[in-house]
Amino acid sequence: MPGVWVWAETHELTLELLNPGQQLAAEMGAQLTAVVQEEPRPASDYFAYGADEVFVLPTLPADQPLEGYVSTLAEVARQEEPEVILIGGTLRGKDLAARLAARLNTGLVSGCTALHLDQADNRLVMERLIYGGLALQTVVCTTRPHLATIPARTFAPAERQEGKKGTIRELPVPAPSLVQVRERRPKERTAVDLSEAKVIVCAGRGIEKVEDLALARELAAVLGGELACTRP
Repeated sequence: MPGVWVWAETHELTLELLNPGQQLAAEMGAQLTAVVQEEPRPASDYFAYGADEVFVLPTLPADQPLEGYVSTLAEVARQEEPEVILIGGTLRGKDLAARLAARLNTGLVSGCTALHLDQADNRLVMERLIYGGLALQTVVCTTRPHLATIPARTFAPAERQEGKKGTIRELPVPAPSLVQVRERRPKERTAVDLSEAKVIVCAGRGIEKVEDLALARELAAVLGGELACTRP
């Protein structure tokens, strides 16, 4: 049945995507599907956050990359013909989205910050920032399914509502990928992750020399935040 799918690497990002997913599904009069990986929490938990059904992807072997899910997602998408697929805009999520769009021969709009359904033309209208955030671009994709990636924290998590029920479907095991993972090592961080910071003090062109950064660094410490700089 045509509907709206959401997929993300993490539980938290999935809940964020279910928020706009509910809105689009309501506008379309369609089902909302959460596509998730096998995890400790029950798949039925996603019903409380608006999902009408949950597709559960099997755990990938240790030597398979996340992109191994593309073959299964593409196969099921051809069968179910969803109208919209929303994917979490992480580094690996964006890579998976691009591969999935190629498999389905459809367009992909990355970095969406807002979206709504054009009822007159029955098309998804998407907005995203361009030129480093200096302009807002409105994009309409003429192919289906409409596929978009959404950065983390663009939307608030969907609100929990008890009592909702739905269906759960186990998806088939993906075909082995030609790419194999030989080793996994934690990434060494030399700086903080600004995407996780609650407060950011940003220094711009007004800072003429490195020594002046001490002022911004002191302010960040007082506010309990992190220090960042513009590209110049």
